[in-house]
Amino acid sequence: MKPLRRAIDGDYCLLAIPESTPATLYEHQRQLQQIYGGFITSPVHLTLQRFTTTRPHSISALKHNLQDLLPGILPLQIKAKMLYPLYSEFRQSEIIKWEIEVSKKIRYFFAHLEETLPLFDCVSQYPVGWISSLITALEEVSPNGNNAPPDIVDAPRPLFIADKILISRINGYRDYLLVDEYSIRMGKWKSSV
Repeated sequence: MKPLRRAIDGDYCLLAIPESTPATLYEHQRQLQQIYGGFITSPVHLTLQRFTTTRPHSISALKHNLQDLLPGILPLQIKAKMLYPLYSEFRQSEIIKWEIEVSKKIRYFFAHLEETLPLFDCVSQYPVGWISSLITALEEVSPNGNNAPPDIVDAPRPLFIADKILISRINGYRDYLLVDEYSIRMGKWKSSV
């Protein structure tokens, strides 16, 4: 299995996010912030895939392929099962992440993306069979933060319902270019409206 390399400038990301952030999610982040410090991550998202391509026009073909699949995948119920403090090489800081329950829909979507990306001259940066199951809650936290009380990490904890997909390109730390977005409400990619 190839190792997972850190994100770099020029990578594309496929993200699952809520159309609007639930108040309960934001409140949970604020509780964590009171314990660990740092900054609240926004938008909270599940990275479904991180990939590269030397042919940016391939993104249009990939979007067309996903257009028919997404109505059967979305919405995705995202539930946390654990809390992880860890060091992020990309952010060069300590962060807090939730580990989520990986549902059948999430597994299916990851498998589909893994098979589909090469067809469109896109190279996954994830090892074959690997599924991203961590979501960043806080950034730049204190590495010596207090231990979270048990009620903060009760599992499973519903985080959000992902009903929107974003494609973005990393330009640098906290610098992302939104390439396009798909929402259940619209039923299509924004660029095709």
